[in-house]
Amino acid sequence: LGWDLPKRSDYDPKIEESLKELTCLKELKFVGGEPLMSKGHKSILQCFSSELRQSMTLDYNTNTTIYPDQETIDLWADFGKVNLWLSVDGYGFVNEFVRFPTLWSQVEETTDSFIELAKEKSNICLKMIVTVNAYNVTNIPKLTTWMQQKGFERFVFNPVVEPSYLRPTNLPQPILDQTIAELEQGEDQHKTVAKYLRNQPSLPFDNKIIDYTRSLALVRSLDIARYLPDLEFLHHPFAENHPPIS
Repeated sequence: LGWDLPKRSDYDPKIEESLKELTCLKELKFVGGEPLMSKGHKSILQCFSSELRQSMTLDYNTNTTIYPDQETIDLWADFGKVNLWLSVDGYGFVNEFVRFPTLWSQVEETTDSFIELAKEKSNICLKMIVTVNAYNVTNIPKLTTWMQQKGFERFVFNPVVEPSYLRPTNLPQPILDQTIAELEQGEDQHKTVAKYLRNQPSLPFDNKIIDYTRSLALVRSLDIARYLPDLEFLHHPFAENHPPIS
């Protein structure tokens, strides 16, 4: 959100040559984009000896839209531990807006498949991670309820820092105050987010979020009121130079 996509770089097979020379490696992290889309991903896993695999931990950040193929699952079985960080940034339509063009039904189906996989494979550990931003911070309680229904008691949250207009604190003051108050009345995870919000420097509201959101809505042909129902200031911008988003 808020940044231009980097230019795509093709997988460099020379990486495999370097990895094959390793005799000691404790942990290997695959981060986003979406690592399970990488054509070179399985080739990397195949670089390591059977002995080395048994002592290694694999870490993945996945947006839960892609379920691995059987070859990947078979490769994972050779490693000591596989941590799958399921990155979900909202419940329902909120996640669809933040992670466009992701469909919530796809996220649910993939999450359920990962849960079943973790039941079958003792070396696979599932964890939830949320990137908290201006679009989803009011949605945290609904997201947490969904996580608990799936069997996740806790989640790790990473707050957006840049661009600054998408920080979770960049909301009109009444909405921010109400959000903090509601989170403080919730469970410990909610109180942790509330504490973070309350401890941030008090800054003027940056209305760049209005223009940015309008642009996203137009390009994606989305109804903001449907996807972000809690953020009424984006449905009907209050400044004269910001006409209502259509």
